[in-house]
Amino acid sequence: CRKEKAAKSGYRPSDEAFYDRTRIAALMDMRFNGTSGTNLVDDSQPKGKTRPGSGYALETQYADIDHALEALDTVQRTVVMRAFVDQNTEAEIAEIMSEVTGQEFSRSRVHRTVDRACRVMIDALGGDSPY
Repeated sequence: CRKEKAAKSGYRPSDEAFYDRTRIAALMDMRFNGTSGTNLVDDSQPKGKTRPGSGYALETQYADIDHALEALDTVQRTVVMRAFVDQNTEAEIAEIMSEVTGQEFSRSRVHRTVDRACRVMIDALGGDSPY
């Protein structure tokens, strides 16, 4: 059981953080643009008193994002930053990347690059949620 494993290991299930594409995009937007994180509220967690140290949760997630970005190659990092931080469309990113790299960059290539980059980031952050 998840609760039993957490208790034996000295943490609470609410301490666990798993990342998906949506969460990564939202955290990157918050981290680099200073936007609010209202879309990151986890309604599945029980409500109650805030635990000591929980104020650092967002800073910890920012550090996780920074770590995950380091796992990307230069092209992946650039494309993900354009998509999630600059909010460029796939067509805009394709045009920018074609100019920057001197290679043909299609919208589908941008899409595949973002997908692969998210997979690399999720793996760097511990993988998919097992739940």
